Amino acid sequence: MRHTLSHISQHECRMINIDQYRHPERYVTQQGCFIAVHRYHEWTEPLSNVSAAIRLFDNSFWNHTAIALIRADGTIMVMESNSKGVVWMPFTHWAERYGNKIWQIYPPLKPLELEDYTRFLGRGYDYKSLLLWQPIYKTTGQWLGQRDIDGTGRTYCTEIFSYANELDRPYLLATGDIMEEYRASGIEPIMA
Repeated sequence: MRHTLSHISQHECRMINIDQYRHPERYVTQQGCFIAVHRYHEWTEPLSNVSAAIRLFDNSFWNHTAIALIRADGTIMVMESNSKGVVWMPFTHWAERYGNKIWQIYPPLKPLELEDYTRFLGRGYDYKSLLLWQPIYKTTGQWLGQRDIDGTGRTYCTEIFSYANELDRPYLLATGDIMEEYRASGIEPIMA
């Protein structure tokens, strides 16, 4: 499986996550920090099964992407596209929300303003691309879904970061692909 934790164990990652939960301001010092998320599988939780399927299709340790943002009042927020669409919430609330997960925070790929991300707030979740077009693309290499995020007004987690950062073919990218972009750039996770 590609894109595993960067030179630290899962236990060490959990310990860092606890500190990040308590002191997000130590880790999120710039607008648009990338967060790679691994949700552990639990058969009784439907979203956990979706996470496992994403990891299987992407052949990646990671299954979700979120973005850390800093509001004008200094509050650290996390923006993500989840089953409710594109939402943002305080970092501590986000860290508590899913429970059974670990994550790594990376610095932004390029400097962007808060508005470069918040323009996506309120969009719906793109189930069709995630559940139909992504698996077809992963098995055939042909993308049949939308190519423009403004086409349907819907998005899935990686598209927000990919479009805001103007990555090549943002509609195709999975969390593992973005991690590969970081790896190729030599950018390491923020360890404080």
